[in-house]
Amino acid sequence: MTKLAAVTPSKAKDRLYTLLGWLKGYLLVAPAIILLCYFTIYPIFWQINSALYDGSLLSKKRNFVGLGNFRQLLANPEFGQTVGNTLFYTIGVVAITMVLSTLAAVWLNGKVQKRINSLKEPIPTYNMVFFICHPPHTEKSLRWTARKNGIS
Repeated sequence: MTKLAAVTPSKAKDRLYTLLGWLKGYLLVAPAIILLCYFTIYPIFWQINSALYDGSLLSKKRNFVGLGNFRQLLANPEFGQTVGNTLFYTIGVVAITMVLSTLAAVWLNGKVQKRINSLKEPIPTYNMVFFICHPPHTEKSLRWTARKNGIS
């Protein structure tokens, strides 16, 4: 015969506090999860659904074409070139940005940081100002696209 341990009031209280702690954590994270789902996951499924239809998104009547849009896309000879250009540009920008950012961080945390800290009045905003001047990638991609299409 096995002995069942009696649940003492202190153990029940500990379980309640544990449960309330978990519940509080989930309630605090819930708004972020809801927003994440609404702004990322829902649009993905909506876009997949609208890719299966033909016609304008503004029209009330749209025809279901299934995978016909994807077949048409894959049959287009320019699609492969477009995917290649996108991958080349994306990988190139990410690689170059990571290398340059790492070099700048090492440089700023090395001799330059020691020199700044040795000043009578250190300038804590120097690092921030250095990185604010970095132009956004959007502008670079627009310029690159314009040059490629001869719209300088």
